[in-house]
Amino acid sequence: MNRHKFILQTLLGLFLTCFADNCFASCSSMGINVFPRTRTISNNSIFIIEGYLSSQSVITNLNKGNAIYLSSGKDTIPLTVIKTLKSQFRLTQAILKPSSKLISGKNYTLHIDNLDEYEKADFLSDSINWTVSDITDNQKPVWSKLPSYSSKGMIFYGCGPEVFVKFCACISDNAPVVVYARVKNLKANSISDYYLNPDSCSVQLGHGMCAGEFEFEQGQAYEATFSLMDASGNISTETQPVKFISPTEKDQSQQDEKTVNCNCQTQKIIAENSAIWIIFSLVAVGLLVLLVLRKRSK
Repeated sequence: MNRHKFILQTLLGLFLTCFADNCFASCSSMGINVFPRTRTISNNSIFIIEGYLSSQSVITNLNKGNAIYLSSGKDTIPLTVIKTLKSQFRLTQAILKPSSKLISGKNYTLHIDNLDEYEKADFLSDSINWTVSDITDNQKPVWSKLPSYSSKGMIFYGCGPEVFVKFCACISDNAPVVVYARVKNLKANSISDYYLNPDSCSVQLGHGMCAGEFEFEQGQAYEATFSLMDASGNISTETQPVKFISPTEKDQSQQDEKTVNCNCQTQKIIAENSAIWIIFSLVAVGLLVLLVLRKRSK
């Protein structure tokens, strides 16, 4: 009996080991992402470096074991870490600022020292470079539509679920923008925060199968506040809290029944039409005033 039990435990252990290895293989083991990825930056640009899974140690070790800097020919500009954030699921990011002003017209390449060969291949520092414009950007980004709840969902994969809560949001800024999200678990009274990349008309909280910014307890009450930061470090004011209930296994579809269609193009058209009507109204009032004055002069 004990022998049979031992064999079963051994087989189960081998199965779980193989399953875990296959799951791990379906997710990459490292990764470094950089913001912004535009070809041109302002002369007061900031940078965000994010590490995934094993590359998180690179982020926490910046300017310790891993020096980070910009180079242009023989000139180098060290980058200073001004803030580090750790997600709830395998991501860590650092916000960095040049230690001296970038020179307009120059092309700078980003470097991180002491990466291993796999991280170097993933990082591809030769392709991460920018040309500096002569613009100093001090304009704060603006919400053209404040974040509002849209939908939630839970999609199951072989090695774990993708969990998301989607918010409609429209952003107005000439530079690339990230969204700073502060998420509060109202039951546990705990807070987590992270910078997110929005898409064209929404921002999404949660995580994928392999990694992500926020983890949720199923069916719990949360609230989120948002603010914008552009590639020059300009920050908008924080929004009012938006409450939501986190997804459960019942939400195993792409979207829930109360999905709101996020359409920033509609908002843009409405804003443009409103501006046209305002101009038309002013012109009409002006003409009316001229007619009245002309009649009085007669």
